[in-house]
Amino acid sequence: MRVSLVSIAALALTGCLSGTPPPTTIVPPGTSGSGSTGSTSASSSGTGGSTGNTRVAEWNIEFFGKSDAGPIDDALQTTNVATEVAQLAPDLMAFEEVCDTTDFAQVVSTLSTQTSHPYASIVANDPSLGNAYANFGGSWGQKTALVWRTDFATLVSGQLVYRTDIDGLWGSTFAARDPLELQLQLASGGTLYVIAVHLKSEVDPASYQERVQESADLKAYLDLAHANDAVMVIGDWNDDLDGSITTGEPSPFMNFVDAGSSYRFATQPLAASHQTTLVNYTGHPIDHHMINAALFGNLIPGSAAIIQPSIQNYGRTTSDHYPTVVEYRFPYL
Repeated sequence: MRVSLVSIAALALTGCLSGTPPPTTIVPPGTSGSGSTGSTSASSSGTGGSTGNTRVAEWNIEFFGKSDAGPIDDALQTTNVATEVAQLAPDLMAFEEVCDTTDFAQVVSTLSTQTSHPYASIVANDPSLGNAYANFGGSWGQKTALVWRTDFATLVSGQLVYRTDIDGLWGSTFAARDPLELQLQLASGGTLYVIAVHLKSEVDPASYQERVQESADLKAYLDLAHANDAVMVIGDWNDDLDGSITTGEPSPFMNFVDAGSSYRFATQPLAASHQTTLVNYTGHPIDHHMINAALFGNLIPGSAAIIQPSIQNYGRTTSDHYPTVVEYRFPYL
């Protein structure tokens, strides 16, 4: 089942949450990822930015807007997320665990206002998506979302990569969070497919096997549907690349790692240096950016980084994950 046309109105650039974006520490490969703070700012490097590079970011914003499960002050969480995303100034960004879509729309509006750039967004429960279903995210209501600068790319179509797409039945359930796929037409020329994922969490053997199956299903889909396209898959993969968070198991993503001529994790250097993308969990990055061979030449080597916001009580007020960024050059695809 292929994509259907999505029509999205641009968000009104109204309002701006109060507060100044806090200083941010960028943790590149090979440096300490223990949660230190500092004052290195993440200056915009996106379209029209200081370097001309394209910044792709990702962030699990922990039960965003659901105070009975995540950070207890929704307004403070919204302010912190909005100001940090505005400081990142991404050209393209994936989010996970969006529970309150009204609060999330405010984040995108603030991003547009503070950066003076136009942004659009879509959340995975949007009924205009192909294969949309109302109960995305199950009882927790955790939704993925994608945000992009409209002067960087134009939306062509969007869908949920539904589990009936491969031979009528996928082996995995994707934890009721089917991958969110958009087809974007880049302003610089060419077409980019971007897929936001949020795979099964937890360290128990059953959850590990679910991630193995999710990875197998995802690769089967990419091999079949996008063999000749430029594709990036970004999000919370919930496991590491050089060994699993499940004790004694290899990475559940070895099917991609072993297919190095076709797929590459831009975040592999973070795994090799045992960085962490979690506030209270050391040595394992579980949030990743993966690209296929069509984008190997666009990736800026060594650009993958974990962003550690200098927000007071960050883990209790904002998220249990750190944002990740990777930079590219996109003249043409």
